[in-house]
Amino acid sequence: MGCGKTEAALLAAEQLAYQTKRSGVFLGLPTQATSNGIFPRIKDWLQRVHEETHEKMELRLLHGKAYLNEEYVNLTRVKRSDADESGEDSAFAVNEWFSGKKTAIMDDFVVGTVDQFLLTALKQKHLALRHLAFAKKVVIIDEVHAYDAYMSQYLQMAIQWMAAYGVPVLLLSATLSESSRLELTKSYLRGLSVDHIYGWIERFSGEGICKKTGEDSSDREIDG
Repeated sequence: MGCGKTEAALLAAEQLAYQTKRSGVFLGLPTQATSNGIFPRIKDWLQRVHEETHEKMELRLLHGKAYLNEEYVNLTRVKRSDADESGEDSAFAVNEWFSGKKTAIMDDFVVGTVDQFLLTALKQKHLALRHLAFAKKVVIIDEVHAYDAYMSQYLQMAIQWMAAYGVPVLLLSATLSESSRLELTKSYLRGLSVDHIYGWIERFSGEGICKKTGEDSSDREIDG
């Protein structure tokens, strides 16, 4: 706890986005308050990325009361033309097309409540659009231990969908139990079409997923 999980996840997201050619990041948190709390840190991170790449980022805070977040509202008020006229090197660009209720999740960098991610596992209108939005991102879900059994079922299904699309998923928690960690890992493996899951997952490697069974101490590798 408090040891920099978020910063480590953002560093990993940069590398994974480069390796898998993803164009954005979704960061999901349990509540609107925690989403608001993390938003300035994500904004600062993208500002630092901009200083290195000089690319403009499209950042969005996505939950029911985002319009009450002063920092986010100030960000959306700054139009690209205004920044260019003032001579400021703004890291952020605002695309009005993404302000719609159905299109907001399509933005490149999104900070929001985890329900935006869980909806990928629920039958609803415009579901393909939501899947398309996540298929181009690296997904980071924070405070995974905070979700109840009902939400965990949707989380596992959503993770399985992401694996099917080849989307990198980072799950953050300081207190996640071993059984929950194993179930979430199994969900991702199912999305990778790994048919036989046995033993316990030991570690992830660059070449595949290395697994050690309870009966055999030798490592076995599942390509994926």
